[in-house]
Amino acid sequence: METTTFNKVKEYEAVILSSWTYPSPYDFYNHAQTEDSKQEWLTGNYFCIYKQEEMIGFFCYGESARVPVNSSHLYIDDCIDIGIGMRPDLTGKGLGSSFLTTILMEIEVLFPSTPIRLTVASFNQRAIHLYEKLGFRIQHHFQRKSTNFYIMVRKK
Repeated sequence: METTTFNKVKEYEAVILSSWTYPSPYDFYNHAQTEDSKQEWLTGNYFCIYKQEEMIGFFCYGESARVPVNSSHLYIDDCIDIGIGMRPDLTGKGLGSSFLTTILMEIEVLFPSTPIRLTVASFNQRAIHLYEKLGFRIQHHFQRKSTNFYIMVRKK
């Protein structure tokens, strides 16, 4: 049986995570390789995900998982916000369901009986399909700069 572990992002992991590059149109999710970006990885609620001893992705929760937006009412109810990222070479291979299910189980341990919310770019139909398959439903939408986003919630 494969072992999955989670640990708070360390400095060397922040450098690795910032170097991940996704193909277009998912390059929208590439991170800047700046000191500010590294500090966000280290001071936010970011966790690396390892399967066996191989880093396969990350998740974050709380404020770290929210897309900054002027409409503060979008994030006021009592949900836990999550953000996820899978290592680029693993995406598009049918691994998303088990990847997200593993994260959801960890979040449910940390925040029992709290609805889970995530925000996704509307062009990312691959992710939206996965989220809907795992019980998330679109609750709101908004635009930030030139990108439309959906806020999706999974109730208990």
